[in-house]
Amino acid sequence: GGKIITLENNGAGDSNHLQYSYDNEGRVTMITYENLGGTGYVKVHLSYDGPKLIKLERERLFAGDFIRNKVLTLSYYADGNLREIEYFFPATPINGQIGHKYTDHFEQYDNKVNVDAFELLHEEFFDHIVLLPGVVLQKNNPAKMTRTGEVENQQTSYTYNYNHKNLPLSKMGEVTFTSGPNTGLKFPVSIAFSYY
Repeated sequence: GGKIITLENNGAGDSNHLQYSYDNEGRVTMITYENLGGTGYVKVHLSYDGPKLIKLERERLFAGDFIRNKVLTLSYYADGNLREIEYFFPATPINGQIGHKYTDHFEQYDNKVNVDAFELLHEEFFDHIVLLPGVVLQKNNPAKMTRTGEVENQQTSYTYNYNHKNLPLSKMGEVTFTSGPNTGLKFPVSIAFSYY
């Protein structure tokens, strides 16, 4: 029916696959990471308010039990663009994870097309990409993002260049630390987009 059932990884050293489960309204409610033998070792639970994703909870298998090690809570503006996403990583025995929480607040959206909001769901470098067909976190592109919480607080300002279809060709930003030992430190970030 046009829905993702399985994503299979075939990269060197990674033969895991992701199994998708849906509710009666066609929304992805759980993604299970399975090893080559079919044993699930991570479960990602998803909750919605209508079509909007409002919570993501991840559990990882540890010593025979699934332990929650990540929670994302999302809120939106009236136009459907993401207002805030709260990241919570509880303290767990998994790799000695220390509990911490922070919030990213987005504002000053433009009226052009956003093509990379899905990355907000998997900021950790080694986590699998979570694809959620039909879920829109950011319809447009924010010019400002502010991070606060139990991390070094920071503010990022973005500018974009677009093609004739209002799709971004580049995203350039400047990050400024606003708390901690690096207060006042600035550094640039940039992303380039191509299409086929």
